[in-house]
Amino acid sequence: MYPWLVFIHIAGVLAFTLAHGASVSVMFAIRSERSRPRIRTLLALSGASMTGFYVSIAVLLAGGVLAGFIGNWWRMLWIWLSLGLFVAIMAAMFPLARSYFRRVSHAVETR
Repeated sequence: MYPWLVFIHIAGVLAFTLAHGASVSVMFAIRSERSRPRIRTLLALSGASMTGFYVSIAVLLAGGVLAGFIGNWWRMLWIWLSLGLFVAIMAAMFPLARSYFRRVSHAVETR
């Protein structure tokens, strides 16, 4: 069972990377784009990737946490540091990304 949970965890990491990469690519493309319809399309693409983004986070966390229990890793410092770092980065990045995309969306819709 443990190898399968590690596999699920790694699959979640790969899916997270793909979904997050789509959003980051949109962010960089928007910076140089001047056409409002194209910016709206890019924002829609980023929004469409969010479902995969959150599902992949759930998969990677579930796989990692369950593998941590089965592998008896919770007594080790590295798993706590990894989980804490993940939560801290998510807590910091969520409001930053959300406010950026909301500002861009608002600017495109109001002009």
